[in-house]
Amino acid sequence: MNKNVLFIIAALMTIVFVACKEEDKTDTIVNPNQNSASTLRPVGTISGKVIDRHTEKPVQGAIISIAFNGSVVKATTDESGSFSFANVPCNRDATTGIVTGTYQLTVSLVEVNKAIPDTLPKYREFYYNPSLNVTFIDLAKNDTSKTKLPVENLEANIWFEVATLNTTINGVVVNDKYDPVENATVWLREGATGDVLQRTTTNSEGKYSFTKVEDGITVFVEARSADGELRGTNPPFTLVINRTMTTLYPQVTADRIVLTPIDNVDPYIVSISPENLEDVSPTNLKIVYRFSEPIKQTAYTVTNAPQGLGTLIDDIQFNFISLKKSAAGNTNFTLAWDTTYRILTITPSGIVGSGKYQVNIATALGKITDRAGRNVAPRPIIGDFETLTFTTNGGTQLPAAPNVFRRLNTGLGFNLLNFTGGNVGLEWNMDNHARNYRVYRSIDEQPFVLLADNIMDVRYTDNTGLLVTSYNPPADRDPFKAFTVRYKVVGVSKDLVEGPESAIIAIQDDIAPRLISAVVDSSTTGFDYVYLRFDEPLAIATAQTTSNYNINNLPGDIASVISEAVYLGWTGSSYEVRLQVTEQSIRASEVITITNQVKDLIGNAIDPNYNWLTF
Repeated sequence: MNKNVLFIIAALMTIVFVACKEEDKTDTIVNPNQNSASTLRPVGTISGKVIDRHTEKPVQGAIISIAFNGSVVKATTDESGSFSFANVPCNRDATTGIVTGTYQLTVSLVEVNKAIPDTLPKYREFYYNPSLNVTFIDLAKNDTSKTKLPVENLEANIWFEVATLNTTINGVVVNDKYDPVENATVWLREGATGDVLQRTTTNSEGKYSFTKVEDGITVFVEARSADGELRGTNPPFTLVINRTMTTLYPQVTADRIVLTPIDNVDPYIVSISPENLEDVSPTNLKIVYRFSEPIKQTAYTVTNAPQGLGTLIDDIQFNFISLKKSAAGNTNFTLAWDTTYRILTITPSGIVGSGKYQVNIATALGKITDRAGRNVAPRPIIGDFETLTFTTNGGTQLPAAPNVFRRLNTGLGFNLLNFTGGNVGLEWNMDNHARNYRVYRSIDEQPFVLLADNIMDVRYTDNTGLLVTSYNPPADRDPFKAFTVRYKVVGVSKDLVEGPESAIIAIQDDIAPRLISAVVDSSTTGFDYVYLRFDEPLAIATAQTTSNYNINNLPGDIASVISEAVYLGWTGSSYEVRLQVTEQSIRASEVITITNQVKDLIGNAIDPNYNWLTF
């Protein structure tokens, strides 16, 4: 269980003013005032109880720890669920006389769970509050002095309610069209703090499920699409406690989560092909407008309606101006959106060589919006609201498809790339029929777009950028997935007509992940943690499979059984996996080995030269 995942909820921190019994198990702190009269400060007693929220019975054997001033003290609850700490340092407000203290608090139910049969629900193993604020009362009667500094008779009590992990939450995630969203990431969060309790992904029907959720707490569910563009959440809801049926396993159906765009930016046109005043081939000509984000589909944006019905096609003008010497007229065309609704393609008919054409979509741009309802913003540098003018060329022999290969030369800085990407060198053969060359690029299976034109050389260098999605250091260093960057090259004839395309060069993360360190944490009770640190993000499913790890113990030592593997992602300097192993079972000189089933986001298995470490 992740000890850092949840603060004690508000209901668990209700202060009640009741005295502890003498037989409560306590851990007494030495009075800090005994030999320090010049730095006199108040001390008090913190007492409390741990109660099962479901049965309303005390919980015996819970280990309560409080930390302050670099010290940690512990107490164990007795048969009445009570615990107590004496001589706890606190502070008196000089103006109000109110005595308070702030402490780090941990409640461990590990030992309690050991006594519960595996066939029955157990408790959450840890609760953690890094800043528990406590107000003390002065038990000395009739004492209202603001100047007195008492060193005893200060009392504060805390009432903890816990419950077993007994509830299952089911739900479904849909988009704004109410279609199921597959592979969306779903978080179960604590209602008051928003801390993550569990994380999962949706199946092909958009369904998700969280099991072993604590009864009686308030939670909410948040979801985000795999591409990171849609997000949604449902209102907080409180899980029901049935106090009469102790064997009941509640099934809760959460409200449907509707994902909507994460959007506070106006859409705009990223590029137009062909560019203004460009001379292009009349063969298979298409006019392509690429938008920065998906365009909302409405009755206006349909592309299969005939002219005259007030739809998109009526607000686009496509005119044949002349044969460079003579006048002409209008041009017929069809429209089509791509599957992402980011690209609008205009396909004209009857295009001739040596012609001059104009396209204007300014009226249409004023009527379309993104899915959040934001209007298209003009970008003068693109000329999107202006008239696009281009010419078509005549006919000369076309250059052959270039034979392109990837340059790999460490001395020149061309290496195999990691997930962070880098420089890629392309090289191809020269064709005497080519006036120049063009390089096209596709990112993450998106359509190819023109990357560079008028290349007079047979070499080109590009930087791929990151080869993973949603990676924005330092704020976000946990990418969702890896992708491929693809390149192709075409030769352009002396009459400015493109020849056939080259074969595609695909670039991806080619470097295998490496294990860089392993650290054992024996501070917990009942088990140890092993933190494995890697140099790049891992595929969650492979990282969280316990059979992918093996600890080779020395002869006669306790066998290290791995009971849990949790992928923590980026933790500040590396990507970490936390293993939960048998307590005190790892000694110096023992070896941990990772199988080749642990892989990075693109599917590279762990480097066999860096898949083991000696403790």
